[in-house]
Amino acid sequence: MEKEFKCVNYANCKNADAELILKEHELEETDGKYLCPVCGRELEEITKKQPTWKPVAIICAAAAIIGGGAFGLIKAGVFETKSPAPTIIGWSSPEASCTLGKEAKFPTLAVSPEGLEIEFSSSDESVAQISQDGVVTPVAKGETTISATFAGSKKQSPASASYKLTVAAKPVVDDPPIELGWGRYKGPIKNRRPHGIQGVVEVTQYHTIDLKNGRNEYKRVRPGDQIVNCKFVNGSLVYGVIKYYTGEQEVINIGI
Repeated sequence: MEKEFKCVNYANCKNADAELILKEHELEETDGKYLCPVCGRELEEITKKQPTWKPVAIICAAAAIIGGGAFGLIKAGVFETKSPAPTIIGWSSPEASCTLGKEAKFPTLAVSPEGLEIEFSSSDESVAQISQDGVVTPVAKGETTISATFAGSKKQSPASASYKLTVAAKPVVDDPPIELGWGRYKGPIKNRRPHGIQGVVEVTQYHTIDLKNGRNEYKRVRPGDQIVNCKFVNGSLVYGVIKYYTGEQEVINIGI
């Protein structure tokens, strides 16, 4: 069987680049060798019919811009890929808390490299929301997780970070006691006067309560007594339970 040869002087010889197969009768033997008629390099005998791989020298001009340099030799079917650079994302604290209606400082975000497009999210927006500018707005009492995520790109790897946010309810501020002249009232008010049920009067001075029942009945209270479960209407006492300092109790209805 006639021998076949090929040139392997790739990138320097058109016979090699074209994968041209040369027959023995087409060649001249020199010192027992067969040379390529184009580049003069010794030819390689083809002994088996199998896929041949052509190394291709690829010089990436853009590599100089990103600081990588040439990719080197790549065999067809065996690719050398450059991994994305690591991305660092982190909050200044893993936890935070705030109270509704009060100013609060929230953790700050650090990202490296700068300038990446970060997506912000809250796991429970009924508790707190965060804008795409990173501004947190508490909404209601509860807990949520605030997250910052970079989806990744060809140059940068994906990354994310989060922290736990606890939102406390707005504290209930009790109204100051109202001075009645003979006691201090604490309870529901309307137009700055006692109004509503479940109020309490701490008696501070001797006082006579007119029951206004048409029978000229009065009740005498003194410092140390209390009137609980009060009902006031526009500043006037209409019902309550007198708890005397002696331990005795008495229900009063005024105007009945």
